[in-house]
Amino acid sequence: MKVRLATLADDLLIARMLADAPLPGPVQLAFTCGTSFFGALQVEGEDPVACVAEHGGQIVGVGASTARPVYLGGDAVRARYMGCLRLHRAARGSRVIPRGFALLREALAARGEALVLTAVLDDNRAARRVLEGGRAGLPTYRPVASLITYAIPTAAACARVPDGVEQGSVAEEVADLLRVAGSRRDLFPVCRARDLEGGHRFPSLRASDFWVAREGRTLVGALACWDTRARRQIRVAGYEGTTRWLRPLANVAARMIRRGGLPRVGSELALCYAALGAVLPGAERWFRGLVQAVVAEAARRSCEWLVITLDARDERCAALETFPARKQRSTLYQVDFTRGQAGAWSVAGPLHVEAALL
Repeated sequence: MKVRLATLADDLLIARMLADAPLPGPVQLAFTCGTSFFGALQVEGEDPVACVAEHGGQIVGVGASTARPVYLGGDAVRARYMGCLRLHRAARGSRVIPRGFALLREALAARGEALVLTAVLDDNRAARRVLEGGRAGLPTYRPVASLITYAIPTAAACARVPDGVEQGSVAEEVADLLRVAGSRRDLFPVCRARDLEGGHRFPSLRASDFWVAREGRTLVGALACWDTRARRQIRVAGYEGTTRWLRPLANVAARMIRRGGLPRVGSELALCYAALGAVLPGAERWFRGLVQAVVAEAARRSCEWLVITLDARDERCAALETFPARKQRSTLYQVDFTRGQAGAWSVAGPLHVEAALL
């Protein structure tokens, strides 16, 4: 089995492999991207570095990373996110993973990015066992935060948008708020005005996608409805264990209490992301209203779910607990290719995490 760095010539083959390599778990999800894997990676960041495993002329494994400028201690730094680690059945049980990490380590060494991160679902025990086990050839994985991803059914949306919350603003005004309020939280993405006018850092995201809160004439909070379905999709590949057998009963109960049910196998999850949420100190009370407005906006876009991820230590989790959301826990890790030479990242306070970038 050959392990090498991916090129644009592999774009379609990787996309096809991803469609046939769902994540394991009670609900098996396949992350698809049409015919362009690298086009989907543009949602996650820039400067992609991907590694593939090839067997018999077919791509049977992939792992990728992208970079994005974020705030750390109030300063802008370049962080790299690793993700999209998928193995086809033909590659499981081989030494593909350590060989792939060795290639990635060499490719990333020249870039000088000290902060490399990845997130793993807590339910994905097999992946966590491999990555946390300290096997020879693998980098060190240090847990830095517990994350909660909330999937809010848009059927629960309240039609009334709270007073003081409105849709859209000029790009410069939103960017200024994100810089002032966002820079207070580590890992908040750097967002310039031109990024909200069709810039490449946030494909398909514009200032008009934001819902904002004002006190008088002052912008005090913002949250965007980010629809990434043109670049990548999430498909239900199957169900395992008791979830498979209890699904019909669960769907009946879900309809009765206005929660989202479990979709049929093969269907695409129609979802949007709540993105780049920021409020000024003292204006935290606006966060729930912003989420409520974005849930309603996602419903208008024919999305069945709005997805948002928070650090479990974030006080804003209390506001999201008031929505009838499904929750998924994961762990954010610092990935250290130096085996301890670079030192551990000192985490201060709850981090900002974008669900669309994980």
